[in-house]
Amino acid sequence: MTTEGRYNLLDCGHCRSQFYVDVSGEPSDSDSHYKWESYKLDVYSDGAVRRGFESRYRYMIDRARSEVGTLESILDIGCGIGNFLEFAVSQGLEAVGSDVSARAVAEARRRGLRVHLAEELGVSVSDDSFDALTMWDVIEHVS
Repeated sequence: MTTEGRYNLLDCGHCRSQFYVDVSGEPSDSDSHYKWESYKLDVYSDGAVRRGFESRYRYMIDRARSEVGTLESILDIGCGIGNFLEFAVSQGLEAVGSDVSARAVAEARRRGLRVHLAEELGVSVSDDSFDALTMWDVIEHVS
């Protein structure tokens, strides 16, 4: 199904998740198919949207702590503008992020968060330096 002549709605036959893929052919600021469109900066910066995500973040951090014990540091792959990172820091965690979008990384850095472009990660972060790795809303962007 194509919406607005721009997005194909895809769904996973196994888990039943659905997601849109931009097929417009418009230029992207990354090498992947993923595009960080301007409207996303407004949507993900909205306070109500952030509060909605925070309940999910809180649940998963609490669950991780109950399963593995000590949780002091997190690396978030596909961090976007850093909403999860900001929440993790507010919970006392050391949080570092990475994204393929230069625009998203710039916005996260503007917010004072530790974020690297994906290609910088290998030289910016040492191996085995985090207790956990997260990938919020990433799978739908992987071909």
